[in-house]
Amino acid sequence: MEVWQIVLSSVVLASIVSSIFTLIINNFTQNKSFKNDYYKLVINKRMEAYQYIDNQLKSMKLTVLDDDAMPYHSMFGGDQQFIYANQHDLLLARANGIWLSDSMENSLSELNRLLFEINSNLTDNVNTNVVLAKKYYSRIVDTREKVENQLRKDMLVLYDVKGFLKEKKKSGRVEYQVKKQ
Repeated sequence: MEVWQIVLSSVVLASIVSSIFTLIINNFTQNKSFKNDYYKLVINKRMEAYQYIDNQLKSMKLTVLDDDAMPYHSMFGGDQQFIYANQHDLLLARANGIWLSDSMENSLSELNRLLFEINSNLTDNVNTNVVLAKKYYSRIVDTREKVENQLRKDMLVLYDVKGFLKEKKKSGRVEYQVKKQ
């Protein structure tokens, strides 16, 4: 009878230990799965925000030559509404700034400041806007290239959600470092 009691108690003890072990493993797996789902959500939100930047940069790369052989960006070859429509993706990127790195936020701030300066001089006269665009051509190129370079850097570490969240937690807010001209 004692052998049966020992066997039975061993089976009960093994069942309890196995159940506890299974519970711990399941809990760990569920937490890991939740964390992975959260990271996927953060990466998707970040990809969406960076897609707006990519779209804006594409529209800013198109250059045309005027009759005087001076280059300007085609996004400025229209009236105010046309030009504003070509800056819509920048607006969406800035609205989703929480998902961008602080460095990208600073780069976009510089681009936004430049476009604000240009936009304040726009008219509904296409020729006047083209003259203005030619004047700002090289500054737009330089600023766009800064944003592009930051985009490349950020794309290399987009998967690093922990690092991104630490950066956001550490900075608390974005301090824009824009040079006044």
